[in-house]
Amino acid sequence: MKLLCMLLARCGAVLGLVFTQVVAYAQLAPSGFTSALNTPSADVLPTGSLGLSLANNNPEFARPWPGVGFSGSTLLGFGALPGLELTSRLAYNGDPDCNLYDSSCRSSLRDVSINGKYQLPFKLPLDTRLAWGFTDMGGAASNFRQTYGVMTSRWNYLEWSLGYGKPTSSHALLNGAFYSATLHLTEQLRFSVEDDHRQRRYGASFVQPLGRGVDLQTTLSRKFAGPNALQTNQLTVGLRWAFERQAQIVGASASGAAAPFERPSQVLSHVAQYEILKQVPPIKPEPAPVLPAPVLDVAATLKAFADLGFRNISLALTPDQTQWVQAEPVGWRQSRAEAIGAALGAWLKTKGEPTDKLWLTLTYLRQPVISLQTTRACAERFRDGADECAGQASLRLQSGLDKPEVAQWLAQNAHSDWLNPRIELGMALRYNLGTEYGLTDHSVGLDTAWEVPLARGLLWQGNYTTPLNHSDDYGQPSGYWYGNRLQRQMQTNLLSYNHPLFKGSWLQVSQGHITPTDAGQQANVNWLSPMGRWRVTGIVGHYETRQPNQSPVTHRPQLGSLRYSVLPGFWALDVTRGQFYNGDQGTRVMSHHWFGDHRLTFYFRDTQSADQVTLPRTKFAGFEITFPLGSRQASFVGPFSIRGRDQMALSLETKVGAQDNYITPGYGAVPTLRHGINDAMDHDRTGVADLWANRYRMRAILREITPP
Repeated sequence: MKLLCMLLARCGAVLGLVFTQVVAYAQLAPSGFTSALNTPSADVLPTGSLGLSLANNNPEFARPWPGVGFSGSTLLGFGALPGLELTSRLAYNGDPDCNLYDSSCRSSLRDVSINGKYQLPFKLPLDTRLAWGFTDMGGAASNFRQTYGVMTSRWNYLEWSLGYGKPTSSHALLNGAFYSATLHLTEQLRFSVEDDHRQRRYGASFVQPLGRGVDLQTTLSRKFAGPNALQTNQLTVGLRWAFERQAQIVGASASGAAAPFERPSQVLSHVAQYEILKQVPPIKPEPAPVLPAPVLDVAATLKAFADLGFRNISLALTPDQTQWVQAEPVGWRQSRAEAIGAALGAWLKTKGEPTDKLWLTLTYLRQPVISLQTTRACAERFRDGADECAGQASLRLQSGLDKPEVAQWLAQNAHSDWLNPRIELGMALRYNLGTEYGLTDHSVGLDTAWEVPLARGLLWQGNYTTPLNHSDDYGQPSGYWYGNRLQRQMQTNLLSYNHPLFKGSWLQVSQGHITPTDAGQQANVNWLSPMGRWRVTGIVGHYETRQPNQSPVTHRPQLGSLRYSVLPGFWALDVTRGQFYNGDQGTRVMSHHWFGDHRLTFYFRDTQSADQVTLPRTKFAGFEITFPLGSRQASFVGPFSIRGRDQMALSLETKVGAQDNYITPGYGAVPTLRHGINDAMDHDRTGVADLWANRYRMRAILREITPP
């Protein structure tokens, strides 16, 4: 016993040196939450991160046909808000290509579920965290429904969790008390043991950082519970993305710390403080101004902006010698915040004095969108981490433009891109994931989109698809989704005109084909409050579907939407009501969560057609992920600018309160045009409050161009 105590003491001393800091790493388990192995812990995915896990196991029950098809779970989780983790799970078992409603199908499970966990916003001694969660809420099927509470504590290199689960479905994993314990050997390697109240499992996990905010985790575990053990061996492979990690390292928040995802109270405090500091006085010329001689190097300024991807550049001097620069960020379409940082960087690269004043206006199709005023000294202070300069905000932002009455133009529309195509390359994808027509069906192709500026506010836009691959249900004439497959054809072909009506509002009118078979007209109106916290939009359209040997079908969408930015730059709530594209009427509620250029949206929709036969009343809940493709800055080849798609969208939904979960397309369609007002509003991120909340991104680009 004495020898054993000495060995334990020496081991403890060594471990105490090695395990000076243990970093909690939350991995998505096949059971639908972050965990040690399969049982939940009180940790959640960090805010602004996405997790993906693949497992060869459904721990709730044994595999009925070993060797047939596939068995396991695919999970996609998000750190949606501080302390809140939301996860979707696809569980499958058996032959993925057969129809579950065929009696000969050797497949027992295809289940889509939504899970959530909330970590309470406080900690107790021993770094103790508390969390409450649920699994398999919503949808017609509920194989894994349960609720649970869990407590996780940590001391040095040991971590343990205790919890209690209450099942409401027969296949739920947790049924009573559960526990887990983890030994962190290094920051990358750990060993765990757990008991889910039925059986005990042992396993090891290894984390490998892959760079640029991506980590890979592999977990191998085994149950030891006799011959009736469920899914004895389990392998889980997961990835976790920390969005905007590079900007987080380079950029700075209001305090100068590298932390773009600030606490909600901090974000709201900074926005309120900015409203006080803003104080942007209008520029009022003297009654009889005497225009000064040019004091800036026009050629050098034009070149600095053009080299960084700006086009349609105009320079002027106002009576108080403010340098007024108007420019279109053709090369910075993924983020207006980064476009502002690039424009400030271009201006600071030119020679000047600390007292030089700048009035910068960013445009879309030569229409003013956002303006800011600053001085060279204040812009440098902002770059170095200061939000305040001379008693005011370092950058004084405002929507639109208050034109000066007098200005001396030194250059107008230099480096014009009139008739120069702006090419957008991306992936075309149509897919269905459901319980009735196979596990997944897809049609994949290449998507080439374009915008051609024709005049001030006027553009020609469209996109063309080239098919690459189809699953059987899309590729075979007998397939259920054959009529919806991607084809080699023009998808959209429209003329659109955009114009600011009054301060904070925009109008867009469009004419042409919104789909290969639907042609007509549409008008969009968008209004933003001065700080951008409130947004009101309206859509009115008239389209006709014309196909050979069929009568025309009329579409008259009439929709109104109200959005409020709860947490500027990060979280907004949106309510849309009216008649959707296919004639169903009702309401859609959306919760948008922005992480840099990535957006996660959760939505609930309740609509029905007027006759209640074509589209009977049906409720849906789901989520959508939007993300940019390609590099953040466009490339220029002759007259062409080439970039990846500004925002690619993937979504998944399920019925709510229904007896079946058949895929029922056609509900809640909104006629959204890819380019035009969406670009002017920067995909609903161009409000002053949203831009100020994301000023760390301005700093990140500004520091890359002009290092401190």
